[in-house]
Amino acid sequence: MKITLRQLQIFVAVARTSSTAEAGRSLPLSQSATSAAINDIENLLGTLLFDRVGKRLVLNDNGRLPFRAQSACWKGPWTSNSSSSMPRTVSLRN
Repeated sequence: MKITLRQLQIFVAVARTSSTAEAGRSLPLSQSATSAAINDIENLLGTLLFDRVGKRLVLNDNGRLPFRAQSACWKGPWTSNSSSSMPRTVSLRN
């Protein structure tokens, strides 16, 4: 299964803001596109990454692992200013 860097970027924005609307404004994407991307990621992984609490999305135990992993990813060997050296997809294995 492969998750794109764009999907990872959306996931991180939602995790940081706890809101698809607020995350969408920061990206910029519509709230519905942000929500759809989160649903796509969760479907790819076969698990919920967020607990829905009212209108807020709160990282659950399943979401904390990829959130921590993305931090390590950005500290990888491609931290130069050139985006050409960045991978286009990230493979996650269960």
